[in-house]
Amino acid sequence: MGDPHQFNRDAEQYLGTLEAYWFRDFDVAIAGGTNYLAALGLITCTEFMGGLILGTLGESRPAGAVEQRIFAAWKRMGPHYSQFAVEGSRFSDWIRNGLTHTYFMKVESAVAMHGLDSTPGLLIQDDGRLFFVVTSYARDFRRMFDEYRRELASLDSSDLRASFEKALGSTWHWMALTNGPSGLTAGPPPRSGPTGPTGP
Repeated sequence: MGDPHQFNRDAEQYLGTLEAYWFRDFDVAIAGGTNYLAALGLITCTEFMGGLILGTLGESRPAGAVEQRIFAAWKRMGPHYSQFAVEGSRFSDWIRNGLTHTYFMKVESAVAMHGLDSTPGLLIQDDGRLFFVVTSYARDFRRMFDEYRRELASLDSSDLRASFEKALGSTWHWMALTNGPSGLTAGPPPRSGPTGPTGP
C-alpha cells in the first residue's frame, strides 16, 4: 500500500472531491424540490459508497454484487436501514433498479421531500407501501459518509484501506491528484452559461 500517510492525504483529497460534488448536488436538488432526482442521486451514491466499502466498485459479477454494495452502505447508515439489507429481500431492487431504470420505484411507493427530524429515510407501511424521505435519507447518508471518512483515515483500518484501493485501482490517484483546467478540482463544478462554463 506504500506510505500510509500519503494514502491518507490522497484519500482525503479524493473523498473531498466526492463531497464537493455530491452534497452540493443534493442540496441543490432539495432546494429545487426535485424529490425523485434527489432520491436517484442518493441511491446511486449509496451504491458507490458500498463499492468503496467492499472493494467491488463497478463489478457486476457475481450475481447480487449491486445488491451487496447497497446493503454494505445501508448497514453503516444505522439499524433502521439494516433491516432492509436482508439477503433475499427485494428492497434494493425495488428502490435502486426502479429509480435507475424507470425513475420510479418498482412497487407502490412515494418519494417525500421532508419528514420529521426523527423520520428515517426509508419507511414501509403495514399495507406494503414504500416511502423514500429525501432529507432524512440525505442526513443519514451524510453521517455514514463522514464516519467512513474518519475510519478510513485511521491507520488501524487496513481492511477498509485495502478495499478502497481495490475498488478504485490506479484511477483514484489520478482523480485525487489532478488539479488544473482539464482535471478535477476539490470545489463545486463551474456554472454553465449560454456559451459554456462561466467560472465562479
